[in-house]
Amino acid sequence: MQNAIKQKIKKLSTQILERGELNRKTAAEYAEKFEKRTGIPGGVGSAKISYPHKHFDPLYCKRNANFLAKTIWLKIQNGQYAPQPALRFEVPKASGGKRPIMQFSIPDSAVASVLNRRLTLRNLKNQSGNSYAYRPDRNVFDAILKIKSAILNKRNFVIQLDFENYFDSIPHTYLLKLLRSRSMVTISDAERQVIISFLTHRYANKSAYSKKAFTHRDNGTPQGSAISLGLANLANHPLDCELEALNGQFSRYADDTVVLCYSYEDALKAYHAFVAHCDKSGLKINQKKSPGIWILSDVPEEFRTLKEFKFLGYGISARGLFMHADVVLRLKRKLSRLINLYLVHYIETHGPNLNRVGPGFDWDLIGLISEIRNVLYGGLTEENLEQFIKKGSRLPKMKGLMGFYALLDEKDALAELDGWLVSTIRQALAKRYKIIAAHGHKVSQPNAKSLIFGDWYSSYVYNNSTFAPDARMPSFVRAWSAARKYYFAFGLSNVEAPHYIAYY
Repeated sequence: MQNAIKQKIKKLSTQILERGELNRKTAAEYAEKFEKRTGIPGGVGSAKISYPHKHFDPLYCKRNANFLAKTIWLKIQNGQYAPQPALRFEVPKASGGKRPIMQFSIPDSAVASVLNRRLTLRNLKNQSGNSYAYRPDRNVFDAILKIKSAILNKRNFVIQLDFENYFDSIPHTYLLKLLRSRSMVTISDAERQVIISFLTHRYANKSAYSKKAFTHRDNGTPQGSAISLGLANLANHPLDCELEALNGQFSRYADDTVVLCYSYEDALKAYHAFVAHCDKSGLKINQKKSPGIWILSDVPEEFRTLKEFKFLGYGISARGLFMHADVVLRLKRKLSRLINLYLVHYIETHGPNLNRVGPGFDWDLIGLISEIRNVLYGGLTEENLEQFIKKGSRLPKMKGLMGFYALLDEKDALAELDGWLVSTIRQALAKRYKIIAAHGHKVSQPNAKSLIFGDWYSSYVYNNSTFAPDARMPSFVRAWSAARKYYFAFGLSNVEAPHYIAYY
């Protein structure tokens, strides 16, 4: 384990250094873009970084990985290991509010990662086949497909319950009971002690860290540590066992569980299994996000009926899978922000740079199209998609938003999104060119067809050997067609959900 910790320290340190370099390059690019758009020099922040402790410094940790791993391993063997106090910060939740995250030092993060992987692999066969989160042999797509296949051509009773602040509220007494149970988890005494040290770790926000005003964790799991992932699965393992003993099907991804039964009696037993699990574990059901039991049906029945439900970013109905309205709303907000930022915000705030727009060109519009394409295609080009769809040429990768939504069964909603995108950009362009015209520089707005096919851009005038942008409008339908074909040809084991879509 000592060598594994050393290698992980080096890997994490390298990743942090590379990410820091990428952030500096990105900041410089944004400063350059700002100056081009406004004519005002864009400032770049200081490259000097202040660390709360030397173990957060990737250069120090990379150079001293061997010493750090040896010291940690001796402490683990002697039962004296405890992580350095974590740095607490908050990130926005997709549903609103903020989620507290713990940033552990690089050596402690390495310990958590190595230990969690070892325990996961060692206990893999003990886990339920219906548990899909944080496992090397299953993923989010498997969880979604399991529920889709469980919907039969009969009455489908659905039970969907959400735990309240799951990761932050799992009682330590309950976790310790599970960790000491040989039937629940195979773990050594030294490994158990390390996990307990993470459960009771100290932490502070940035301002309190330098004053050493630390707080001890006394409840929940430390989000931001790999240890939290394994504990999240362990905490719900008893519930998995109860549900497997009942008639019906279920799929669990971390704390997000959906159960399908084919009689009300079985659905009631599943509901009571949730309630009993909460009584035993100390967890609470979030009543606001837990619709309880209902029938999945397109037509009203004598029992409470719903036409669809949300699971891991997908909408699920008796007809199949679709992009849920919540995801569509978040996506429109993200794209609307990009459209406003590229086309309106800078010229509205600082005035237009008239060198960036003229007959047959608009560099801010080109930049926007490229950014949207990256969101939808995950780095692929229009030519990549065209060659794959028409000729079957192998794609180098399949990422981006539509890579994740390859399981969608219909494209009607995506066609509507394509229309919304063109319409929204045209509205922003109308406002943009009105502002530009007020500065004595008239520009003709492209019509919808010209915008879709990229004909508005005079490629024969502005392209050269090193610069040849693609002015065609990215398409949800086109990206989905490629993702769908990729799914049927190669599966989805190498497809990743984009970070900007929260599905859990």
